[in-house]
Amino acid sequence: MKKILILSVMAILFIMPLTGAIDVSKNTTTIDIKPLTNGNGYTNVTVQEAFENYLSCYCADVQIPIDIRRQNEFDDERIETYGDEQEVQHWPNLHLGEGLEEFMEEYADKEIVLYCRTGNRTWTATQLLIANGFTGTIYHMLGGITAWKEAGYPTAISVQKAYEMLTSTADGIQIPIDIRRDEEWKEERIDTEAPQNPIHYPNLQLGYGLADFVVEYDDKETILYCRTQNRSSEAMDLLIGKMNIHEFGGYSHIMIGGITAWKDAGYPTPRERSQSFFNLILSHPILQKFIENLIDNFPIIENFLVL
Repeated sequence: MKKILILSVMAILFIMPLTGAIDVSKNTTTIDIKPLTNGNGYTNVTVQEAFENYLSCYCADVQIPIDIRRQNEFDDERIETYGDEQEVQHWPNLHLGEGLEEFMEEYADKEIVLYCRTGNRTWTATQLLIANGFTGTIYHMLGGITAWKEAGYPTAISVQKAYEMLTSTADGIQIPIDIRRDEEWKEERIDTEAPQNPIHYPNLQLGYGLADFVVEYDDKETILYCRTQNRSSEAMDLLIGKMNIHEFGGYSHIMIGGITAWKDAGYPTPRERSQSFFNLILSHPILQKFIENLIDNFPIIENFLVL
């Protein structure tokens, strides 16, 4: 396989001058390379075509989105698509040949949508796959996740990114949407400052309140979360379905890991903030002295206080 890879890279370098596309950073350049006899070539698609025709429904077949960016890029943010069968798969540095043989076996005769940050790395990965006789169908998403976000299509974001978005209005206002049950919402929720306070849409993943949601947030940016991530992913599927038929135009994200990951990262909830404030009051020297004197005179009070 290593010999094949070396010959493939040499072949790509040889044909670049013939096609006039020496600079691979020009991701808008179309290369006239005919596929091998056992391959299906590739098709350049815009993010609009990728979303509407391939990644927002099972209209004809299942097309699998492949993210080839680095691990930290993938963990921070990735595109969000319809259904579990079209969940984004991560193959970091495929354009460098990492995991190439396994990739070709895994997706042989399947339809894939390749994307990176802007489209440069996927262009190289596309040429590498074709040169090595990949038998699947490749859709190369022009502009990558950058163009995807600019078009307002949904993403899944880390709690770190969500926190950054929800503690600043510099990049617009993002509204956190809690879709958990009433009892979960009353017990605890994420803590954000106005005007980005969380809004409760219980059981949105079951379709409850969906009609109101698509009207209320049609032109707004929202971040959906639940306990972990499962329910928010299901709710996003419903919104993607509405986007596909042009009944919803909002810009939505799901928070990876939900409120569980939010708390694990040390980010606040209202209960935690109120508890922290209570502890701050108790730590004041004058109040502590008063409480100590009170305990001296009424020892039973010590059972109800934690200093």
